[in-house]
Amino acid sequence: MSVDGDRVQATVRAPVRALGARLPRITVVATAVAAVEPGASEGDW
Repeated sequence: MSVDGDRVQATVRAPVRALGARLPRITVVATAVAAVEPGASEGDW
């Protein structure tokens, strides 16, 4: 999680075996960006 001014960004990575145990794992990555709610202080999130 990172904060840049009035934006918050969270990135999640998860290794998965989508095609069975015999094949190598792949890593799924997702990122979400949102505006900080007005009036929220740093300790609130």
